[in-house]
Amino acid sequence: MKLSVIVAAYNEEKNIHRCLDSLVHQTMRDGLEIIVVNDGSIDKTAEICDKYAEEYDFLKVLHTTNNGQGMARNRGIEEATGDYIGFVDADDWVEIDMFEHLYEEAVIHDSDMVVCDVHKIFDDEQREEDVISLPEP
Repeated sequence: MKLSVIVAAYNEEKNIHRCLDSLVHQTMRDGLEIIVVNDGSIDKTAEICDKYAEEYDFLKVLHTTNNGQGMARNRGIEEATGDYIGFVDADDWVEIDMFEHLYEEAVIHDSDMVVCDVHKIFDDEQREEDVISLPEP
């Protein structure tokens, strides 16, 4: 396995579709596994995630009691089989080719880790902001 993407989800029934849709349609298909850790959700998050797992054989769902995002991510890491591990928050979504590009950069540069910039959307404040992960050299 090349890449394991871990999604920790707690009560994200309003956002999880957008997140998982952006992951299951990645251009990187060969060697991609998606691990969703349902962290004890009490809404329909678990149900939604299980439906994705039925449809996509490279997506699996782990159900845990609520222990917080860190513990959920650690549980996902325990199950991961990828050479690289990525994280996506359940209320986020990614560009369709993001993981293909990140993986290619890691391989080309023999990197242990790669990072990317983030475009944040603050719905309540009706504003957007780009966060640059690393400054240009």
